[in-house]
Amino acid sequence: MKKPLMFKISLMHVPLSIARECDVPQEDVLAAAGLGQLPNERSNETVPADALLAAIHHVIEAVDDPQRVANALDAFPMEVLGLPGFIMRSCPTLGDAFERFSRYQALLFEGRVATMQMIDDGDALLLEAPPVTADTQKDTEIIAARLMVAVAIGRRLTGVNWSPASASLPTHNALGRVCEIYLRCPIEQREGPARLVLDANTLALPIAENQPDMLD
Repeated sequence: MKKPLMFKISLMHVPLSIARECDVPQEDVLAAAGLGQLPNERSNETVPADALLAAIHHVIEAVDDPQRVANALDAFPMEVLGLPGFIMRSCPTLGDAFERFSRYQALLFEGRVATMQMIDDGDALLLEAPPVTADTQKDTEIIAARLMVAVAIGRRLTGVNWSPASASLPTHNALGRVCEIYLRCPIEQREGPARLVLDANTLALPIAENQPDMLD
C-alpha cells in the first residue's frame, strides 16, 4: 500500500495565519486537520497532505471570500519554510534566489521538485511543477498552494508586489481561484505539470537587504 503524501507539520501555520487574519477560530482549523494543538514552527514532524488540505478548505469555506483569503496569505510566517534567510544572504537577484530555492524543495515536497528553464531566448523563466499524487483534484490544490508559496517567497525577498507573466493548473477548484487572485495573472487550465512563468524584469529584481525578520 502506497504511503500517504506527507508535509512538514510546520506548514500548518500557513492556513492558521490566514485564519487569524480572517477571524476564523484557529481551534476549528486544527480540528479540521485532526490536530489537538498548535504545531511548533521549527518542528520536523510531518502531517498528511489530506490534513493540510482539510485545514485550508475549512478556512476557504468559513471565510467564503477568496479575495480576503488571498489578501491574508501574505501574513503567513515565512520562517516555517526554513529557507528564505539562507537564500537572501546568497543571491543578488530574484532569479538567482529561485534557482537556489529549487535545489532545496525536497525538504518541503518529498523530492518532487520543480524544473526550471529559460524560454523566449532567455527573456523568461519557466517553472514546471510535476504532479505529486494520482488524484487530479487533490494534486491541483497542492500545486496551487506551491505556486502561491513560491510567489509569496519572491515578493517577501524583493519587497516588491510583483506578478508572474502567466501560470497554469490542471483543473479549476476553490483553491485554484484563490491562487488566481493571489498571483494576479492569467491561469490557464491544461493537463500535465503546472506552470509559472516569470519575465526578465521580474527575475532581475534585487533581493532586499533591510529585512531582519528574514535573516532570523
